[in-house]
Amino acid sequence: MAGAAEWLAPRSPRAQQILPRLKPPGSMDARTVRASVLSLREREFVVAARGLGAGDARIVLRHVLPLVLSPMLVLASFEVARMIILEAALGFLGLGVPPPTPTWGNMLADGRDYVRGAWIAMFPGLAIMITAAGANFLGDGLRDLLDPTFEPAG
Repeated sequence: MAGAAEWLAPRSPRAQQILPRLKPPGSMDARTVRASVLSLREREFVVAARGLGAGDARIVLRHVLPLVLSPMLVLASFEVARMIILEAALGFLGLGVPPPTPTWGNMLADGRDYVRGAWIAMFPGLAIMITAAGANFLGDGLRDLLDPTFEPAG
């Protein structure tokens, strides 16, 4: 997950210095995945597979990974949305990508100078909101699609 956040991070020296300090890469994500794996380790189907002679690799790949993949996807989608909003906030504050490069944060910062032209800041703000919400909805949809324990309501 840290790799995706670094890939999506802006390519300016200021942003590359600020973004890693705001959240260490993978800190909460690793804890969540570890907690999921530790809780699955004691479940009956893992104990039964071990009793039938399955090796560690088979247990991890066939029984544990499909159940851990779902929380990992949700965390990754939240991280993408978080990085989009964080880059826009840094750009708005003037700490992101330098002004000749267009970013949504720079566009929002440019729009605050025009009191009568609220649309100048409205469209970048809507783009940020729609993109972040889309990343979250994509993660939720993938979780619903790939989670073997998910049962649709209704």
